Amino acid sequence: LCKWYGPLSCNGTDVSSITLANNSLAGTVPVTWANMTGLQYLDLNANRINGTLPPEWGTLTGLQYVDLSSNNINGTLPATWGTLTALSYLDLNRNKINGTLPSTWASMTAMQELYLQRNNITGTLPPEWANMANLQRLYLHVGTINGTLPSQWGRLKELRRLYLSTNNINGTLPSEWSNMTAMQQLYLDANSIDGTLPPEWANMTALSYLDLNRNKINGTLPSTWASMTAMQELYLQRNNITGTLPPEWANMANLQRLYLHVGTINGTLPSQWGRLKELRRLYLSSNNINGTLPSEWGNMTALQLLDLNANSINGTLPPEWVNMTALYYLDLNTNNIHGVLPTTWASMTAMQELYLHYNSIAGTLPPEWANMRGLLYLLLQDNNITGTLPTEWGNMTGLLYLYLHENSINGALPPAWGNMTALQQLYLNANTINGTLPPAWANMAAMQQLYLDANSINGSLPPEWVNMTALYYLDLNRNNIHGTLPAMWASMTALKHVFFHHNNIAGTLPPEWANM
Repeated sequence: LCKWYGPLSCNGTDVSSITLANNSLAGTVPVTWANMTGLQYLDLNANRINGTLPPEWGTLTGLQYVDLSSNNINGTLPATWGTLTALSYLDLNRNKINGTLPSTWASMTAMQELYLQRNNITGTLPPEWANMANLQRLYLHVGTINGTLPSQWGRLKELRRLYLSTNNINGTLPSEWSNMTAMQQLYLDANSIDGTLPPEWANMTALSYLDLNRNKINGTLPSTWASMTAMQELYLQRNNITGTLPPEWANMANLQRLYLHVGTINGTLPSQWGRLKELRRLYLSSNNINGTLPSEWGNMTALQLLDLNANSINGTLPPEWVNMTALYYLDLNTNNIHGVLPTTWASMTAMQELYLHYNSIAGTLPPEWANMRGLLYLLLQDNNITGTLPTEWGNMTGLLYLYLHENSINGALPPAWGNMTALQQLYLNANTINGTLPPAWANMAAMQQLYLDANSINGSLPPEWVNMTALYYLDLNRNNIHGTLPAMWASMTALKHVFFHHNNIAGTLPPEWANM
């Protein structure tokens, strides 16, 4: 007789399979189930089971599948379970298990999938587990495991997925792991691993995903890794990697994501990388890269996101990059780029975010860029841009943020920009703009922040701007504005910060403004 609700109890020796997942079962894991010698399949995941794992279950030598994940089980992993030599699947993730990984489990030679992540397991990785010759998936991420990576694990020839991220692992990357030729996904991020990237890992020809970010790895990028032709996603950011970008990596024909930001990489951008036709995301920001932007990179037609900010890149913006028709995010801010804004880039109609600020770009704002109808964020401040504000840019009706401050832009404010009805932030301060404040800008109903200070704007404050009901920050200081303060502006109840000083405004303070 088996009682399945409330406290668990069953002594049936003829039971071979128990499936009671997600049934709100409570109580402890029954020791007496050790008598169910015919049990092969057990699924109790997503219940409210507590207590410890019974060492007595080591007698269930016929067990092949056990899932006790997402419960409240505590205590340690029983060393006696090493006798479960038929067990090929064990899932204990998302419990409260503590203690160390038993070396005796090395005898579980049938084990193929072992999930122990998101517990409180500590201690080191047992070298003996290299005897789990059939192991294909081992998940141990988000824990407090310490010590080094066992070189012996290089004998795990069937291992395909190994997750060890977010632990306290230290030491170096074992060159012996290059013998894991079946490895497809390897997560070692957010640990304290140091040393260099082993050139021998080039033998992991099946590896498609490697995450080593947020460690203490130093040394250079191995040119031999160019042989890892199955690689699709490679995360090496936030380490101490130095040296140059290997031109040979252009042979990683299937590479889709490469993250190398926040490091000390130097040298130039390899023109050969233009052959990376599958690359979609490339992060190289916050390094010491110099040289110019390779025109050959225009052949990266699948590239969607490119971040090169905070380097020492110089030269001009390549017109050939217009061929990056999938590019929607480009960040080149804080470099030494000069030259002009290419008119040809107007064809980059997928562009949504373009950051070119803090450079030395000169010339005028291309009217043709009005064709970038999908543009949401355009930051061009702190350059050497001259000329006037293109009337045509009023067609950028989806634009949210436009930063053009700290340049040498002149001329008047185009009334047609009133069509930018989605615009929320407009920074035009610290230029040499003149003329009057266009009443048509009252149509900018989404405007929240408007900076026009430190220019030569004249005329009066348009009463029509009362329709800017979302405006909460308006800076018009250091201009030549005259006339009076419009009483109608009292209806601008969202307005919190207003700066009119250093102008020629006259008249009295409108009593109606008391409502603001």
